[in-house]
Amino acid sequence: MRLIVSILLCTVFSQTLLGQEKPKWLDEDLREFQFPAKVYFTGFAYRYISSGESLQDATKSAAIDAQADLAKKIRVLISSKSQSKISAVSVNGQYNENESFLNHASTETSAEVAGIKTDSYYDSNTQLVYAFAYADRNELVGYYKAQISFIIQKIETAINDAQQFAEDGNKMKSKRAYEAIIPIFKELDFAQSLLIAVESKESDEAQIPLSLALQSQITQAIASLQTATLLYVKSTEMNLGKKVEILAPKLKSELAKLGCGFKPLQDECDYVLNINASSRQGNSLNNMCFSYLDAEVSLMEQATGKEIYHNNFIDVKGAALDYEKAGRKAFENIISQIVDKLKIIIQ
Repeated sequence: MRLIVSILLCTVFSQTLLGQEKPKWLDEDLREFQFPAKVYFTGFAYRYISSGESLQDATKSAAIDAQADLAKKIRVLISSKSQSKISAVSVNGQYNENESFLNHASTETSAEVAGIKTDSYYDSNTQLVYAFAYADRNELVGYYKAQISFIIQKIETAINDAQQFAEDGNKMKSKRAYEAIIPIFKELDFAQSLLIAVESKESDEAQIPLSLALQSQITQAIASLQTATLLYVKSTEMNLGKKVEILAPKLKSELAKLGCGFKPLQDECDYVLNINASSRQGNSLNNMCFSYLDAEVSLMEQATGKEIYHNNFIDVKGAALDYEKAGRKAFENIISQIVDKLKIIIQ
């Protein structure tokens, strides 16, 4: 697994120059005595300076390796905790035991570890660069407790915004706002799993039941909004001067696949879809007739009366053995174009 270490607080490099005393952390026993595992996470690495490589670049590379070694140890702890039984919340909001929480976090391919400090040393006799990374467990605990509270507050604020959109009658905007919250939970999952791993126990400060309840709330809200998007379709369609009904039924069929419902009364719907389309006779070539369609399509939000989408489709071509059938073909050809535009808003 590839490991990417992002240093979020501070990284300190102290390079020991030629002639200075070797640091104690070069010795494994002294390193473990000075930085006991109960207090620190540590990482150690060394590398030769390759041909054409500067001492500065080699030092940076060794430091990155040491940080990766430290982060790998934390990731192993997270993985070992993945089978822990953590209190969870079910869909109906009731708390249950025996729910495994950290499975997702343990499968992450990158770890972001805050507060890593790094020292380095160059041995001119062996031309080896050594690096030692360390992070105080208590500092990590404090940082991730604060981070969890901050992220949860951000999620709760975003949920309130999404709820307000729904109350204002903008269900599409509400749905998109809820969906935008979902990626934030990956950041929260990692902070929670790292806190539990560092503390070596289930931590109340991880706020796992609350975060799971928020996820359930968002999931249910999105499902509710998906089934509640109701449209009223107003359509005026003329094919070579004759009134037809081609676009409306076929658009309803396609939009239903996106989770839309339809009502016969405008006041019962969330949105009004207005269609004004007409075809005209074109030319003929080799016994093939061509007709052309122009259509104006708009989507209005019923609660506010605002037009949230408007588009004109010009010269959509249809071909058939006579002009009327060519006009109908042009109507059919425009359906996918309209749906492609509307689904960006509706989904």
